[in-house]
Amino acid sequence: METNRKSEYYQTETVTDAVLLIYLLIFLGIYFDIRYLFTDTVVTGGDTASWYGVARHMLDELLPNGRLSGWDMGNFCGYPNFSFYFIPPFLMAVAPAYFLGLPLTVTLKVAIMVGIFMLPLTTYFGLRVMKYRFPVPIMGAAASFLILFNESYTMFGGNALSTFAGEFCYMFAFALFPWFAGLLYQGVETGKGAVKTGVLLGIIGLSHLFVFIPAVLLAVYWYLARGKVPYIWKVAWVGFGIMAFWILPVLAYRYPYTTPVYIIWQDFISWHHALSGLGLILLMAGPGMALFCLRDQAQTGELPKHDFSLCPSRRLLSLPKIMIIFASVLAFVGFYFLCTYLVLGQDMWHRGISVPNLSLSPIGKEAASALLNLIIPISLFLSFPVVCLWIWAGKKKHRFEKLCKLTGFLCFMTVLGVLMGELYHVILDPIKDEGTRALFLGKSLKIPICVFLLGIAGWLLFFSETGKRAIQHMISHPGPRVFGMYAGLIFGCVMTYFGAHFLNIPDIRFLPPILFALILLFFADTCGGFFASYSLKIRISGAVGFCFLCALWVILGAVQPDDWYRYNNKGYEGTPGYREYIQINDYLRNYENTDPLNAPRVGYEKCDEYGLYGGDRAFESLPAFSGRQTMEGIHYASSPASKFMAFFQTEYSRDIKTPKAHILSRMNPDALPVHLGLYNISQLILSTAEAKRVFADSPLFKREADFGQLSVYRYLECDGKYVDVPEIRPVLYTPEKWIEAFYQWYIRPELNGVLLIPEKFIENEADKAVFFSKTDDVLHLEDFRKDRLNREKLEIDTHLEHLKIRFTTNKVGLPHLVKVSYFPNWQVERGANGVYPVSPHLMMVIPREKEVILTYGMTSRDKIGWSITGFTLISLLVWLIFCAVKKMNSVFAERISAFAMPIRGFFQYLFLPVEKSLTFLRPRVIVPVFLAAFLFMAGGAVERNQPVRAYIQGARYYEMGVRQISAGHQEEGEKYFGKAIAGMEKFLRNRREFDQIDIVLSMFSVSMCYENLGQNHKAEEWYRQVIAEYPHSRYVGEAYWKLALLRKYERDGNLKLGLEKLKKSHEASGLSLLRKAIRQTGEMREYLEKAVETDPHSQWAKNARKEVRRDRQYMEDFKSAVFAVTTAEDIIEFFSPVRENNTGTLTGLYLDAKSGWSDTGLRVEKEQYLDFECSGIWAAAPESVRDVWPDAGPGGHAGHPAEKIFRHLDSEKELPGIPFAALLGKVGKTIFLIGDKEKVIMPESGRLFLVINDCPPHRHDNRGGLRISIQGQQRN
Repeated sequence: METNRKSEYYQTETVTDAVLLIYLLIFLGIYFDIRYLFTDTVVTGGDTASWYGVARHMLDELLPNGRLSGWDMGNFCGYPNFSFYFIPPFLMAVAPAYFLGLPLTVTLKVAIMVGIFMLPLTTYFGLRVMKYRFPVPIMGAAASFLILFNESYTMFGGNALSTFAGEFCYMFAFALFPWFAGLLYQGVETGKGAVKTGVLLGIIGLSHLFVFIPAVLLAVYWYLARGKVPYIWKVAWVGFGIMAFWILPVLAYRYPYTTPVYIIWQDFISWHHALSGLGLILLMAGPGMALFCLRDQAQTGELPKHDFSLCPSRRLLSLPKIMIIFASVLAFVGFYFLCTYLVLGQDMWHRGISVPNLSLSPIGKEAASALLNLIIPISLFLSFPVVCLWIWAGKKKHRFEKLCKLTGFLCFMTVLGVLMGELYHVILDPIKDEGTRALFLGKSLKIPICVFLLGIAGWLLFFSETGKRAIQHMISHPGPRVFGMYAGLIFGCVMTYFGAHFLNIPDIRFLPPILFALILLFFADTCGGFFASYSLKIRISGAVGFCFLCALWVILGAVQPDDWYRYNNKGYEGTPGYREYIQINDYLRNYENTDPLNAPRVGYEKCDEYGLYGGDRAFESLPAFSGRQTMEGIHYASSPASKFMAFFQTEYSRDIKTPKAHILSRMNPDALPVHLGLYNISQLILSTAEAKRVFADSPLFKREADFGQLSVYRYLECDGKYVDVPEIRPVLYTPEKWIEAFYQWYIRPELNGVLLIPEKFIENEADKAVFFSKTDDVLHLEDFRKDRLNREKLEIDTHLEHLKIRFTTNKVGLPHLVKVSYFPNWQVERGANGVYPVSPHLMMVIPREKEVILTYGMTSRDKIGWSITGFTLISLLVWLIFCAVKKMNSVFAERISAFAMPIRGFFQYLFLPVEKSLTFLRPRVIVPVFLAAFLFMAGGAVERNQPVRAYIQGARYYEMGVRQISAGHQEEGEKYFGKAIAGMEKFLRNRREFDQIDIVLSMFSVSMCYENLGQNHKAEEWYRQVIAEYPHSRYVGEAYWKLALLRKYERDGNLKLGLEKLKKSHEASGLSLLRKAIRQTGEMREYLEKAVETDPHSQWAKNARKEVRRDRQYMEDFKSAVFAVTTAEDIIEFFSPVRENNTGTLTGLYLDAKSGWSDTGLRVEKEQYLDFECSGIWAAAPESVRDVWPDAGPGGHAGHPAEKIFRHLDSEKELPGIPFAALLGKVGKTIFLIGDKEKVIMPESGRLFLVINDCPPHRHDNRGGLRISIQGQQRN
């Protein structure tokens, strides 16, 4: 009877699981509207926009040639497609199209979505094979929605947004991961299933390496925790055998034939972001950790002393000690964030170079300023009582039990509170009425409601009788003991996250497995296990309710996934610019009626304006839509040419768009001809107005077609040759590491005429004899330009295919440049001795016959890998046949088994020493492995991304210094500037080791710190370093602009001080300062001209042009003041350049009555006659006294009564004894009357100045002015 009841329960649970699984899948199908998957459109959006071209190449070129990887001429001057990228997800899309004739557009979209639909299923089956009881597996499947629809990131992988952004291979591998984890656990428990687990491991590895690494970490965990060497050894070998054909070439050719994309997520560099991640891990793992300890104690009846299944010495890491560490770290994190909030308030999550605003602190700005640097010590101090409490509790069983329960309770309730607040917000957020939103979503109502609901949940779960029984049942009837597995996976991924620095890979890829493990640990293992003691009805209700809540959260909370999905699957055809996109591709395809693949390449501008056509990567698919070869493609890491291409494309692109922030080129049309020739590019697609302006006036380019905002420019000097004889004989390069040196050669176009070949590649003596010279320095090649090759009557005919290059030549024996990227798989079929790499990353051959054929074949690594994979697949096939026969005919199976026994014995004998060694080493390597892992993690945390960290810290100190100076705290501000300089200069000593924009930004920051410290000479040194070391970059114009401003500030100070000195009759020092200011003005204007000249299309050039105009006006405003205090010829000449017109006529000079001494611009000679003709009226008096002081002409107010009234001011006039308002002249220091005389003889030689005769302090209110013409005559 009991057995029947259990069977009925099992059937009911199974049916419930099936119904809920179907519900989850139907929900996904409805949410994403799977009808879009079956429309015949080319998928687009983010990186996804390029996947069609990649899949098309596999369909059209690789599979028909019996290959899974091969050469694609379409991007990067050719690259090894799928040699470094992931095959199964694409094969899943291409195989139905190839074998069944289904549209690739449809199969690709389905393949992209497979991982999303698989994740709930594989999570369910993974938990099932771990022997979790109902409803844990189905709750885990529903909990997978929490990561699928997580919108906190869009590129890490493992969620819908990342998948639509292009990470569908990661999503597919990630979906297999839970199933692999379940099978691995099952195999460790039973010792069975190694083959299928190994196959799954191999498929994961082929689908995405960054999911394969966590999978391997799981296997390592189980080896260290449980041994099981034979089983794990089999899994490893089967997985390696499946992957060998691919992984061996990857390991062999990663350097130098790839471009590693080393991306560090900046947020977790700071303390508060790193500790927030640690806090999340501890909180979500806390309930599981507490249950793990309580279960161990319940089983032993005493304090848990187990070694956490990992440590060979129980005394070293007993569970009480681990709980002490766990609780202490958790307490520290909690107190750290409490203190941080008290000090920083709402600004506690500041990031980047921003400096927190202490005025937002709840404890006041002064207290916050005092405590800012004490947060960590205070947090450590407050955590000490927690440590003491756990040490005290660890000595008694009942105390330890209560503290474990309390810790688990606090962690669980904290997480539940956060989730409840989030769910509350999600449910009420759709409310549109502002008043209702303010009421229910405001803190005054939201917090009390959430606290009330949290209190009810806490009482039901922990303090009610049913809750207590459920918790006790969880302790006394544990499910699968997998907490250690989750903890090991999380630790391994955290280690790899920080150690990504040493692996030169993106760290962010290891965050999704951590998040997924936490979700399963909290929602499945802890929450799901809570229902295990309840009746079937309650368990079913709990499962249904949880699935419903997860779906509700998606419906109400997920904003972007549905929009991204629809946009992507509407395809290129659904974009506003599709018509123009197809027109430009058709135009390029029909280039001079040639085979598109053999037509010259097409470059495209990198910019942010391609949203109309499907996104930033739309034109990476030119090979798929037009058949023409282009530059950068989606597989950036799969080619050594990627960095070269990035630099090249910035030479004609407004925007810089690369995975890594290298120091690339400014728009530089002068450098383009040599690079266009190297790459055989005939046309450029430009979108931005800035780029078009660059080429508009160039005689080398012609604007030949427009398609909406897109323009096609033809390079008029393109010869269309994919194979050519260089003008100068190439030179052998002797050092081992060549790709980095070739990049330095490439970014200096003036060097590119002399090609370089790594000497180590040329083993044939006849070929080596062709090259007469060697060098180990790529920067000094002038001496080799004399050795020119004979190119007369050169005739070369070339034909390219994706896997073959054929050309004929009449220059046998001379080096031939093949403008296709080099890769070791290129081999000579006939006509030459070898294929060699040549700068920048292309190929060179020396023909020994008129016809040369190169083919893309297999290297020794490929052959070894395929041999291992072939043997593995054959073995698996035989094993499958044997298993099938065994079920059908046991006698025949026994005979086969007897026949295979010697073979099996041979392999057992072969691998037995390895198994014994691993078994022997396991207890002895655990501690070293942990120490190595901690060192690996700590080293990565310290060393990772130093340029960014140095710049961010220095920039923060700079900003804090500026704030202190602004607040009047000069000394404090200078201290911060000193800290910024010390930190950044220490790092900048090794700046040549890095190629990152943060280097230049740090150099600018150091310069600005020196400026604020008044050490302008040191600031100038750093600006000049930028110009000298990065002359190609977009920072040169800025550096010249900064130098100009330095000179301007110095000039302005000297100018003002010089005038003050002259006014005080300190003539020598005053004139010296003015002359220095003049020199500085010249230097400033020279720097501004350089800013315009070096980067004419940049913002700095615009600033420089504006500054030139402003400065001219600034100096014009100073002119009168200068003329009033000095007659020094050189100074006068600078402020008012002479008009070399001694005998000509000066007309139209207007002299305002308010003006001081005004320069006519005429240089006169002593005793020279000048004829003056004046018109107009003026007065040495304001408008208000016109009635009593009438207007006058150049003769002034002679005979006017006012002359007598203001006789006491006569000595203050410019020329005493002469009437007010008379026209005066000055040459040198001699002032003389011109008045209304028509002919005046010059008393001195020099510059002629004019002014109204008045008392200078009273000249400001004069009225009127004269228009004067001057006729110069020769001296008598």
